[in-house]
Amino acid sequence: MIVCLQTYARDNKSRVNGKLKSTYSLRNQGNTDIIYLRDSDFNNHVRSIIDVKNEVIQDHNVEIDDILIVIIEIESWYYAGLTPGNCKNLRIPIIPDANSVDKEILKISALKRKLILKEILLEIFEYFDISEAQNNNISFRYFSRIINTKFSDFLSVNITN
Repeated sequence: MIVCLQTYARDNKSRVNGKLKSTYSLRNQGNTDIIYLRDSDFNNHVRSIIDVKNEVIQDHNVEIDDILIVIIEIESWYYAGLTPGNCKNLRIPIIPDANSVDKEILKISALKRKLILKEILLEIFEYFDISEAQNNNISFRYFSRIINTKFSDFLSVNITN
């Protein structure tokens, strides 16, 4: 079994520790691998992946092999999986660099259509293309390669090109 725990750079330390404790208890019961996915919040703090990993290890006692750091806002992954035609259909602006997309861009697009962010993210999933996302977003490409390498025995579908 694979458990994916996602936290954000701004999450409360005790809340993260509680999530990790329950997740690691599953591992101790046997045959559970953990992916600790962390938004590095690079917009506010320019740090290296190593710095963020060391912070997670120090603050939350997580094993280094369990940590994947998302370099760029996770919302850029959603956007990266869209073609220009998909953007037009969803009335989302076409942005040349998918790596630079953040939550605010998608929120503005949602508000123009009288939607909330979650609704537009769900609509994006209807059009989302993994290959497109890998081509358009550096951190999504890295993430999919790591997942495919680390968990290839569990995956029935190869998620990398």
